[in-house]
Amino acid sequence: MTVENINELKSIVAPLTKTIYHVLGYYTMGDGGGGDFYWHSNATDVDNGGTILSPDSSLGLNGRWKRSYDGVLNIRWFGAKGYGGIDDTIAIQKALDTASVLKCKVILPNNNGVYTITDTLLVKSNTTIEFQAFVKLISSSTKGSAVSVFSGDVN
Repeated sequence: MTVENINELKSIVAPLTKTIYHVLGYYTMGDGGGGDFYWHSNATDVDNGGTILSPDSSLGLNGRWKRSYDGVLNIRWFGAKGYGGIDDTIAIQKALDTASVLKCKVILPNNNGVYTITDTLLVKSNTTIEFQAFVKLISSSTKGSAVSVFSGDVN
């Protein structure tokens, strides 16, 4: 089955198990945030905004949408837009937090994206970040945003 975006996926009233749902984009078709998901009716994992998604709360469904992926996370899966001037801090941080738990790599894709951060990004242990060609990470905060790397647990 194919759906337009993440909100449409989360709004499915009667998700089918053993069915792959192909999402065309996070917000819109082709924005890099789409992918394949399956419904896990018994899952109770915390929604991380990218690889595990809760259904729309108004539906009263138990279970989670889970992304099929190869172990490398893309910040666009978590809602980063890369348009410049639009705050991508929360989406990037969600991707970094998930990567730390899963002990995997996060990529900032090479579609000439300009990712804007307005606060400090925390890069915890077990996380690798790959900046692909022509990617920019800029700060638009008067607070002096930064990327901070920690080698231990950060609570």
